[in-house]
Amino acid sequence: MLEQTRAIWTNVVLAVCVVMTALTGFVVGYGVVWFQIGGAPDAEDYQISAGGYAAAAALLAVALPALVAFRGPRWLVLGSSWISAMYVVLAVRSALLAADAADPGPGINTALDGIGGVGLMPWAWVLLALGAAGTWRLVRGRVREPTRRSPSPT
Repeated sequence: MLEQTRAIWTNVVLAVCVVMTALTGFVVGYGVVWFQIGGAPDAEDYQISAGGYAAAAALLAVALPALVAFRGPRWLVLGSSWISAMYVVLAVRSALLAADAADPGPGINTALDGIGGVGLMPWAWVLLALGAAGTWRLVRGRVREPTRRSPSPT
């Protein structure tokens, strides 16, 4: 019973962290470019966007071993992989737009600002820890087996 409760809570925490990381990646990546206050996005905005998308893609990729090792729901595994791949494409697009931007910006922001915007969230650290634990379980070969009910003695 304790093992089932632990498994349920681990999957709930994984689901919340994956969803929050995906949302944070979207807010940092998309928000910094498209929610400008007076003006067009410059090269620095696209650099921040590329960093945010790349950080979210990396964190979602790190979550995959945890989702496999802790037997996360299939929809979460597929969603995390798909969104991670999509964020890689968006990060490359933002990096290319930063290279082609006519306005270089004031020179105070870089892709590290986008990486920090995603990576410094509390759920990112939990996701990183669970990803490390999941990788460790996969390497050690200790993937949790589905729990089975023992037949009643009657």
